[in-house]
Amino acid sequence: MMMKLYFALVLVGLAARSFAHPHHGQHAHEDEHVAFHAEADDQATYNAGDTVVFNTVLTNDGNEYDSSTGVFTAGNSGNYVFSVSMRVSGQTDSPRKLELFSQAQNKVIATAAGTESSSAFVVVALSVGDTVVVRSGVDGSTFDAGTTFSGFNLH
Repeated sequence: MMMKLYFALVLVGLAARSFAHPHHGQHAHEDEHVAFHAEADDQATYNAGDTVVFNTVLTNDGNEYDSSTGVFTAGNSGNYVFSVSMRVSGQTDSPRKLELFSQAQNKVIATAAGTESSSAFVVVALSVGDTVVVRSGVDGSTFDAGTTFSGFNLH
């Protein structure tokens, strides 16, 4: 009898979970967790101001990061954490720069720069529809595989 009750509770829990997230595949809603982590795996060359596209998505809970455009769009208002990590291998004297850019605020909110690997981290308040991108800060920049863009919302 105990096993049947446990089995029934598990089934009810699974059914409740599937009803709790009816918008799977769409943007997250206010009570849902948002998290993404993407990596640039191509050797594209970017000019200053170009949006860097991180085309290999490892995590995209909430589907708020678009790997075809490189744009993160907030599906709900709140505080978000973003990081960018620039990987540079070998010896180079060419400075490289990645900028986390808030299009709603029209400003750079964090920068990773230098001739070696570098990273940046920021917490920013966003409203629904606000976007954040990573831009190249220097003409003619290439970034090695392992360069990443990540973010999540705080509850």
